Amino acid sequence: MEAVSQRLRLAADLLNEEVARFDPERLVSRLLVSLGIAGDTGTVPGVPGRGESPARDTGGHLAHATGGHDGDGLQRFCMEREALLSKREEEWSAGELRRIAELTELLVSEQEAGHWWLKSAEAGDEIAAMMVAELGLN
Repeated sequence: MEAVSQRLRLAADLLNEEVARFDPERLVSRLLVSLGIAGDTGTVPGVPGRGESPARDTGGHLAHATGGHDGDGLQRFCMEREALLSKREEEWSAGELRRIAELTELLVSEQEAGHWWLKSAEAGDEIAAMMVAELGLN
């Protein structure tokens, strides 16, 4: 039981570090450019940039392109996975490889995710190393 608690503490610490470094504007900008929706600068006509206020509906909530609805969570996960996979292999960090493993497990299969868990563990991700051991992927 102590091993599970240790794994959860480590996962929470690593997640906090990743969240602190996350730049959503950069991700969206790169994604829009890769999809051909935006130019090289990542700006989209009619969409507010840094320092500008996004459009809000009458209730004060952000107005989404999907008519105010959040949309399908799986679609967001697919987009996140595709954005990560679109990077060159040498640019992936151990944490990004772990995230690819997590998303692959969710969206594709546990078997295919095993490949990504191994890559992440080899890159030095401690949580991935624990998953590799737990899944017997050595």
